[in-house]
Amino acid sequence: MRELLQYEYSRSLKQIADFLEIAHAAKDALVTGISLDSQKIDAGDLFVALQGAKTHGIHFMNQAIAAGAAAILTDESGYAIAREQLGAKAHAPLILVTKNLRGALGPLSAWFYGAPTHDLRLYGVTGTNGKTTVAYLLDHIWRENKRQSALMGTVETKIGQERFPSVRTTVEAPDLQALLATFSERHIANVVMEVSSHALALHRVDGTRFAAVGFTNLSQDHLDFHGDMDSYYRAKKRLFT
Repeated sequence: MRELLQYEYSRSLKQIADFLEIAHAAKDALVTGISLDSQKIDAGDLFVALQGAKTHGIHFMNQAIAAGAAAILTDESGYAIAREQLGAKAHAPLILVTKNLRGALGPLSAWFYGAPTHDLRLYGVTGTNGKTTVAYLLDHIWRENKRQSALMGTVETKIGQERFPSVRTTVEAPDLQALLATFSERHIANVVMEVSSHALALHRVDGTRFAAVGFTNLSQDHLDFHGDMDSYYRAKKRLFT
């Protein structure tokens, strides 16, 4: 939903490498966005190639470069795959490599978009059940009191009177920070978001500053992803630590 942004955001590849405290690429380049989806790359984007559930994102690097990606950010396993695929190509893409890519992506995205949660009050809600209800109640209270508000959750993203259907409860870090930057640009001071256990386990909200967070309940769910109740609990706990 970067198309909602009013202002342009950019960083040099060197600045990004310095922020991540990693080695610079062979050349510098201007980065104007961050994307994990090779099918949604805009010219100038940094394509982030993560390990997925079934395959590594680096396998889609050629598609991302063809779409105009300025460079690629990946982990060590992704870099090994890239080197094998590229061989001795003369025009290899610019690649940055970091060890903890998931852990770095949230803070990187927040920094790239100007740390938007410093300009608004963000309230996070997690729990097995009740997240959506609590989020809508809070949004309704704000609107009844004539306060501008936004909501991000399982059903939709609301920005004032605009509504957009949600793909997942909590979006990936670059999309999240771009949305938060949109709220900041529009001077929307009150924002509530549902924070899923998947998002917490995958570090999607790392680098995000909350004014307050709430917990509804914990019951058996998502164990196909977390494995057991203790891991599920520890994922939820990350929002409070």
